[in-house]
Amino acid sequence: MGSDIGANIRQARLARGWSQARLAREVCRAAGVVGEPVGRQEVSRWETGKRTPREWLLFVAAALSDVP
Repeated sequence: MGSDIGANIRQARLARGWSQARLAREVCRAAGVVGEPVGRQEVSRWETGKRTPREWLLFVAAALSDVP
């Protein structure tokens, strides 16, 4: 299941032309957190299925949403 989520995250990220670092920043912005508790390495772990973005999933969806 984790790899499906990761593949979807990667596909959506690439469709927007974003780097992993950009997605990490956008996830933090969507979560309303200061600093970067999510970084490029964490996005890489999600995309490769090494981790699932459990508590971040709603913010990943918000960052990748086409709705502002």
